[in-house]
Amino acid sequence: MLNKLRNEAKRNVFAHSYLLSTEAHITFLERSTGGDFTVKKHTYSLPEFQKHVETFLEAGKDFHE
Repeated sequence: MLNKLRNEAKRNVFAHSYLLSTEAHITFLERSTGGDFTVKKHTYSLPEFQKHVETFLEAGKDFHE
């Protein structure tokens, strides 16, 4: 469960990225940390982002148990 929390939560992406948003979507721009500069887009609709957060919360609960 700890690996799931660390690897799938995308905390660094959400905490350290630039944001682009429209009425329908939010995009987090993940920047490379070394080597050639690259950007990876993580785009979510509101329901998709809510599902991601719910999955993270469930993994946290499972880890606690």
